[in-house]
Amino acid sequence: MSIAVLLLVVVAVLGSTGMTALLTWLILRARDGRLQGGSPNDLRLLQNEVRRLGEELDGANAELDRLAERLDFTERLLGSGEGDDAGGA
Repeated sequence: MSIAVLLLVVVAVLGSTGMTALLTWLILRARDGRLQGGSPNDLRLLQNEVRRLGEELDGANAELDRLAERLDFTERLLGSGEGDDAGGA
């Protein structure tokens, strides 16, 4: 089961990396003024949305870090329990 959790962590990290790249690309396009068909107010709204999504992504990354720490702790705890069983047999 820990392999499935590890795979989930890897997918989440790769997904967040892709999201970061997309947000960076959008920000760079907005700064360069290459976004077409919008008013300055539309640009501000888009920048606010990108900022909000970035903050949400930061929160998800922090949660992912906490989950990885919990997984490491659980694996160490289970690993120390296996050694106790082997010694008693």
